[in-house]
Amino acid sequence: MTDEITEDRNNRLKSIVWDHFTKVKVDGKEKAICNYCKKLFGGRARDGTSYLRGHMKICTPRLSTMGHNNGQTFLTAKVLQGKKELGTGIYDAENARKELAHAIILHEYPLSIVEHIGFRRYSASL
Repeated sequence: MTDEITEDRNNRLKSIVWDHFTKVKVDGKEKAICNYCKKLFGGRARDGTSYLRGHMKICTPRLSTMGHNNGQTFLTAKVLQGKKELGTGIYDAENARKELAHAIILHEYPLSIVEHIGFRRYSASL
């Protein structure tokens, strides 16, 4: 059983993380639920909010809704301080078109490059 907890003005939630989480009671225990991926976390006052901030940084549904970017999320390899890790990225078709236009202008490619079979195969592989 899940019930949403409401806070009065004097006892309101002050951390910015509460813009992204909702306090709920689950089986009589206070929990915090992510508004994006619906994952449950401890929500008692003494639990703090650092772990909620950490989740906000990696929550893929939240990241894909930030700003105007509604592109497709994909996995990408990252190398940080010599360690190989997987990270997430977002494919944005509008940004890809803009970068293509910049490349054509920068390298003075003919505009017909987009009609070449090699370019079409490359674009399809994206």
